[in-house]
Amino acid sequence: MGGPGSGSPKFTPELGDTICQHIADGLSVRKVCALDGMPKMTTIFRWLADGEHEVFREQYEKAREIGLEVHADSILEIADTPLEGVETKIMADGGVEVKKGDMLGHRRLQIDARKWVLSKLLPKKYGDKLDLNHAGKDGGPLEFLVKVDRDPGT
Repeated sequence: MGGPGSGSPKFTPELGDTICQHIADGLSVRKVCALDGMPKMTTIFRWLADGEHEVFREQYEKAREIGLEVHADSILEIADTPLEGVETKIMADGGVEVKKGDMLGHRRLQIDARKWVLSKLLPKKYGDKLDLNHAGKDGGPLEFLVKVDRDPGT
């Protein structure tokens, strides 16, 4: 029915619910489309763009926000969970060096990618915050002190 390489099913509210549930669970549209019975990516994006599926578009947008929060939540889990792996290095003399250990670089990349996506897609919540407001003490108005040096000889 759906999935990779197959024809796309027709839109139904139930199919829309299933797609949005997967998106809310944190799956990308690409991964959703790889599941059995799911439409192609172009079909989903066409449904989102046309005027016939307004309810689905609203549902999708909300699911996307929830899915992004799932990714935000996963950042701490990734940081707190070591990921053991093997790094193989071929030496100049043809020998092979194998190191086992935490895949710290991979975990750092996962975290950085999630932070970047969150900062771009939910900038009000996760973007860099620049405070361009000027205020005085306790948020009050600015006070200026002007010091005038008078020449005692004049």
